[in-house]
Amino acid sequence: MLYTFPLSNKRAIKYMHCFHENGENSCHVLANPYMIMFGITEILLSQIQGLDQIWWLSIVAAVMFVAYSLIGLGLGIAQVAGTGFFFSQRQMAKKLQDIILSIL
Repeated sequence: MLYTFPLSNKRAIKYMHCFHENGENSCHVLANPYMIMFGITEILLSQIQGLDQIWWLSIVAAVMFVAYSLIGLGLGIAQVAGTGFFFSQRQMAKKLQDIILSIL
């Protein structure tokens, strides 16, 4: 889990960068290099002796999870404090339309 999120985030960042530069339907980001890096990382980590004795890694992962959650919460609160709304009117209308269409 510690290395899965950064790899998927890196792919998403590349896609969004291409999307903003080139527009819709012109970006294709391959997942193969990321899957290969994931596999190599798994192989390397499986070679660690005494992996059951690395108890501190769970603490680091828990602290990172809480930190990321607090960052997201802080950004959400800042968005509401700055604009008064979490979503703009257009975003809210689009979400409402998507919900109604999914129910139908």
